[in-house]
Amino acid sequence: MLKPVLMLALVLSITPSFAQAAKCPVINGKFARIVERDGKFYRQTYYQYTRVERGVFSYNVNKDKSFQVADGIPRPIRIGDQEGKISVLCGNNSVLLVSKVEDAEPYRIEVQPVDNDKIQVTESDPARSGIYSIVL
Repeated sequence: MLKPVLMLALVLSITPSFAQAAKCPVINGKFARIVERDGKFYRQTYYQYTRVERGVFSYNVNKDKSFQVADGIPRPIRIGDQEGKISVLCGNNSVLLVSKVEDAEPYRIEVQPVDNDKIQVTESDPARSGIYSIVL
């Protein structure tokens, strides 16, 4: 009698991990794209790293590779000389980061893999949105 109960508990504890894994992408690397503004070419870079531990997905929230669990809970972060909150969500094969500093509008970044070496970045700032390729 005890064995079926243990098996059921094991299955129920693993199921959320599989569900999250099915909708959260693994994106690792430094990505870049070249943009033209006022007749000059600029290189825009974007860093995205994923950590998966026991089926829980975490994503970096800044360049120094501080990771935050993709659970949608806003957590404190320092953005420049200001303090704010950032939340990370994942689903539908994309990662959504939403940051908010004091009274400012929330800033959204959505990252979605296009293929093995490209990502689609959609930001609140349209000038930073577009297709980025991995930098080797």
